[in-house]
Formats: sequence, C-alpha cells, structure tokens
Amino acid sequence: MALQMKKIWLSSLAVVGLGLGLAAAVPALAAGSSSSSGSSSPSATLTPKDSQATTVFTTTNPSLTLSKVPNIDFGSNATPNGSTDLSVQAAKVDSDLEVANDGIASGWNVQVMNSAFTDSAANNSLYGAKLSFAAAGVAPANADNASPKPAMSAVSLSGDGQNQLVLSAPVKGGLGIWDTEYALSDFKLSVPAGQLPGSYVSNLTWQLSNAPQ
Repeated sequence: MALQMKKIWLSSLAVVGLGLGLAAAVPALAAGSSSSSGSSSPSATLTPKDSQATTVFTTTNPSLTLSKVPNIDFGSNATPNGSTDLSVQAAKVDSDLEVANDGIASGWNVQVMNSAFTDSAANNSLYGAKLSFAAAGVAPANADNASPKPAMSAVSLSGDGQNQLVLSAPVKGGLGIWDTEYALSDFKLSVPAGQLPGSYVSNLTWQLSNAPQ
C-alpha cells in the first residue's frame, strides 16, 4: 500500500524593535556640587525547546517472496573422455535470484539443492558432476535502500539433494527487493572423464525461509 507522509513546516520570525533615545536637557550643576553616573546591561537566559516530527508506516499484508530464480544453460560441449576433466562456465542464465521483503523483520535465508544430472531419454546419469555458484554481489532494486544487506555464500552442488546456503539476511535486514548480480562466469559445471553423450538435466530447488542463517 502506497504511503504518503504529510510534512508540516512551521516558521517563525524573530522581531526586534530599535528605538531612538532623545537626550533631555540637563541643567548645569552648580560649582562645588558633585554627581555620579553608572551603567548596566540587560541579561537573559535562553532556554532551548524541543519538538518532534512523526510519521506512521503501515502495510496490509507483510510478505516475503522468492520472486525470481535462475535457469542455467551450459550449452553443448564435447563428451569428457580424454585426459582432462570438463570445466565450463554458463552459456546462458535467464534471471538473477530475487527476494522481495515487504516488512518482515525476522531476517531470511535462501538455500538451494539439486538432483543428479540425468538424460531421462537414455536413462543415463552424469557421474561425479558438480555445479557451483560463486559468491557474487547482491544489490537492492532501490539504490537508496538503507536496510542491512544480505550476505552471499558460494555454493557447490553434487546432486545429492543436500541444501546449500546462498543468501542470508540478518534480523531487521534484507528489507525491500534484493537481486543477486551473477555473471556467466560465476556458474561452473565440472564433469570428470568417463561419460556417455546425451542431453542432461539437473533440477534445482530453491527454498526461502523467514530466519537468518
């Protein structure tokens, strides 16, 4: 819900009056008489006063959402059956990882796991394959976002179904919309020799939880 903040500006004037003093005629003093004169300065104690500026922010439904997750394509590569293992970076990634937090103060984390790379048509598996993500940057969608930023972790997935931590926001942090800043070179696929040719797919499962890690 869009919020409007009303601002009330108060202004005041300091006014000072400057008067002209007119000297009155003073009769001459007789010889032998004496007179005395003195001067004094006015003093004032200045006391500061305090005021307040207030506003209220509301949201109808505070929510925490995993808005986007990436699909990663490593392209077409020679079957690794030579003297060296295969290590390739991503050829195409269609999206960054994005989390939207509309007012949840608990903190949050994103974890990911993957299944083994398999060619279902041929009933083959890509044995020993490892999928890794570097600890790339993470940035708010709004550059002025003052919320403490989430921390990013490097990930190495071997298809065993074990969760790996990707992002973690502290308590009262990670508010607003946050996007990872992955480059193609941040995604790597490593495959040892001894594989059959085929078209292999690994399913990635991303999980968002409302607690820091």
